[in-house]
Amino acid sequence: MRNIETAANTGKLAYWYFKAAIRMVNPHLPPEVKPGQSLPLLQALHILTRDGKLNQDSRRKLKQVYHLVNFIEPLMQAVMDKQSQPVLVDHGAGKSYLGFILYDLLLKQHAAGQVIGIESRGELIEKSRQLAQECGFDRMQFEHLTVAEAMQSQQLPATVDIVTALHACNTATDDAIAFGLQKQAQFMVLVPCCQAEVAEVMRQHKAETLAQTFLSELWRHPIHTREFGSQVTNVLRCLELEAHGYQVTVTELVGWEHSMKNELIIAKYTGQRKRSARERGQQLLEQLNLTSLTARFNFQ
Repeated sequence: MRNIETAANTGKLAYWYFKAAIRMVNPHLPPEVKPGQSLPLLQALHILTRDGKLNQDSRRKLKQVYHLVNFIEPLMQAVMDKQSQPVLVDHGAGKSYLGFILYDLLLKQHAAGQVIGIESRGELIEKSRQLAQECGFDRMQFEHLTVAEAMQSQQLPATVDIVTALHACNTATDDAIAFGLQKQAQFMVLVPCCQAEVAEVMRQHKAETLAQTFLSELWRHPIHTREFGSQVTNVLRCLELEAHGYQVTVTELVGWEHSMKNELIIAKYTGQRKRSARERGQQLLEQLNLTSLTARFNFQ
């Protein structure tokens, strides 16, 4: 045990010496910049200014991405312990902040491993491809696809290891889950955003549900419909994942002072399908008059 502690302390000491050396080369770098991190990349992503500064919005965004990277790093290591060619797919990649920083911090020092960004906006895909080329990130791939297209695309491997979706709006998170299930992902890391579909269906059936159960008082007022609908959405997602053999952990990404879109769902495939999760998911859909969303939440 003492040897392990000594090794850990030595590693920490080396880290801080390396960080201090980076500061000596460029003492004006903000402390959020990690040792070995690509400064041109951070500047191209408009996280760092040209003179190496961070504004408050960039600092907040970077903190969220770093927190997510901290959750993903042990998952990536678990995959690499089993095979040398991990594939991570980031859905709704947008400007690919997450994909680029993941590659920069976790993969560029290795000889193998790939990050694939999926985005439906073609102009963002072109910019990401150009930036990856400029940074020499040869194992980054960007595809201009919808999720439905991605599930059929020959440009993507038949199976992937990790699926991520950071602030994938409304049903985009469900699309990422469907993709992960089809591609037999070992891990899914999801930060949902703006869940509106369930709340809208609940709103349509509000009078009917009020007549059926007193529990409908939980979402009788419009603001409660929105909040309760968001909660129900993520509960159904977790049950769906458990029904398909995933162990699910739900936590917060960062402190609520940084973002209200803060729920983090981490799913690890175990192969142990929970029949109770499937049954309870189906019961929730029926009890809340959400059976029209049966195709959205797959409990088969």
